[in-house]
Amino acid sequence: MLFGKGESFLTGIVSNAARLKWHEPRWFYVPRLWRQLRQILNLRSLVVIVLASAFVGAAIIALCKIAIPQFAIPNRLWWMLLSLPGVILYLCFYFALLSAFPPTITVRGRTLQRTHSSAGPKIKPEHVRISWLTVHSRGRVRLKLRYCLGKLERTCVFGVSSSVDLDMLVQVLPQEPIVRDARKRAIELENCK
Repeated sequence: MLFGKGESFLTGIVSNAARLKWHEPRWFYVPRLWRQLRQILNLRSLVVIVLASAFVGAAIIALCKIAIPQFAIPNRLWWMLLSLPGVILYLCFYFALLSAFPPTITVRGRTLQRTHSSAGPKIKPEHVRISWLTVHSRGRVRLKLRYCLGKLERTCVFGVSSSVDLDMLVQVLPQEPIVRDARKRAIELENCK
């Protein structure tokens, strides 16, 4: 028997209607990723990392030389310099990989979750205080949730794919969002230039 007592094919469709899943659009998550990479790999942080690594490395070698006078310093010690470009190359490759595969947003009856390379935060409906659905243009819609975890209030912003039915999204969300139309604002800003 495919269905339990009192269930039918239509019941399965209705229960799946309470679940909505989409991939975040590239315009939303790629600029944010590369902005994070630029924050990590700016010139100031690289100089601090190189100087701190050189200082710590020299201190370790000096302490080893003082503690063990027979300690022979290897000739290939300069290979340690390749570790920093290796880490930078790894970070760039990782961020390129993250930008190739979009995050997935899943809205279920009990949780809302964003996953990107690993499990992201799960937002339960009872924690959501307020939500906004902002339409910037036909293909650019943002969902913003403010929720509380304990005494901390946090805000999470999601990019909504153009393939998502907004009416269904409003029904699936834990509470009805405040819908804002930002298209007029974009037109006003263009006229000011």
